[in-house]
Amino acid sequence: MVRCVNELDSSFKKQESVDSYRCTTTLDTTESSDLISALYSSENYSASDEDRENENPDQPRAVKRKNSSSDVGNERSKILKKESVPESANITGSTPLTPVTPSANENNDLLDVDTTMKNTLTKDYFSILPDEVLLLIFKAIQFKPALVNCACVCRRWKNVAFDADLWFRIDLSQRTIEPGIMEEVLCKKPVVLKMSQTKVVTPMLKNVDDASPNLLSKIEYLDLSMASISPNELEILLRTCHNLVKLSLEFVGLSEGVCKEISKNSKLSVLNLAQAGNLNDTSLKIILTNCLKLNELNVAWTSLNASAIKCLCQYVSKDIDRLNLSGCVKEITDSHVATLALRCNKLKELDLSDATGITDGSIHSICDNLNKLEIISLSRCYNINPASYSKLFRLPSIAHINIFGLFTDAQVETLRKSTNVELNKMKFSYTARPTVGSRRTSVWGLRVRD
Repeated sequence: MVRCVNELDSSFKKQESVDSYRCTTTLDTTESSDLISALYSSENYSASDEDRENENPDQPRAVKRKNSSSDVGNERSKILKKESVPESANITGSTPLTPVTPSANENNDLLDVDTTMKNTLTKDYFSILPDEVLLLIFKAIQFKPALVNCACVCRRWKNVAFDADLWFRIDLSQRTIEPGIMEEVLCKKPVVLKMSQTKVVTPMLKNVDDASPNLLSKIEYLDLSMASISPNELEILLRTCHNLVKLSLEFVGLSEGVCKEISKNSKLSVLNLAQAGNLNDTSLKIILTNCLKLNELNVAWTSLNASAIKCLCQYVSKDIDRLNLSGCVKEITDSHVATLALRCNKLKELDLSDATGITDGSIHSICDNLNKLEIISLSRCYNINPASYSKLFRLPSIAHINIFGLFTDAQVETLRKSTNVELNKMKFSYTARPTVGSRRTSVWGLRVRD
């Protein structure tokens, strides 16, 4: 019996020790010692609780906190009464049962644990990390608004969160750009910026007259396809972009000032002006005489007149690889095609669809000069004799021929069986266009979203 009671008393003490540790971890160390002493004091046992147990020993008592010190005292009292052994009885060969107060060393150990736990929970581990490591952590954040939230924590986090490496690519497509936002975007120094179908509210930049170096962007890939932006605002934006490598202004209104800003990009290699408005011979000459590294150009359905087409054929880069002149209808003639074929004999892709002003002479010029041609599109060129198209199959590098609207489906199938050249596989031209098919999260093969 005595041994049983002693073991129970020892287990209660262990439980009280654990409970005291849990409490001290949430309090100041100055109060920990008093709390531990109170938990182990016999005066802490509630007499009223013992009386309630005597009145109704089988009725469960409401517990405010699991394993509290008063509960432990009541449980011990309950067991002692059940065994008919008074708590203060002097049993033969034993000493009276009294609560044992922990020693000073035990108190110090608990205080050390408490201090360690508090330091662990309150210590700022980010403060001991170098900026390079913090930058690597921020690179794992794939949601740009989250980076903005991180920048609100402190000045150091702001400097790291706005590092140029984290803003290499920005996607603002299908958004509304309020005044002042574009300045913040340019200050992030992005390299890839997608703003297709974006509405730009005037004024785009609040400090237009400031020659701040922060507004001179590092943008190399800019997609403004079908963006709602005025020519004046577009000119202001392009004034900050002189490192462009690839640019798309499809279905965007142009001006002579915009074309002058485009011409300042000497590294420009890909230019998409499909369905762009207000494009004339003067604007084209400004661009073509300064952007000598152009190898892809799309001016489809830009309502070019004969003078503008002549200017293009005379000044376009000799090293151009891909050219889309579809939609010129009656303005382009056999003489234009002959001039173009002689000047740009390195062409790999040429689109002259819907050019009803060209005849069999254009076929001869293409076959005689463009030996590296891989893709040719002559859809709906109704003034070319159908028999002349057979000469295109003799080109050494030809892989795709698009002649929609000229032959019946049965005739196309017959031609496919007699040649290895792909026929009518490309309904749309992808020359210089930033997105191909369903790849809406990339421009020219580069991701715009993390």
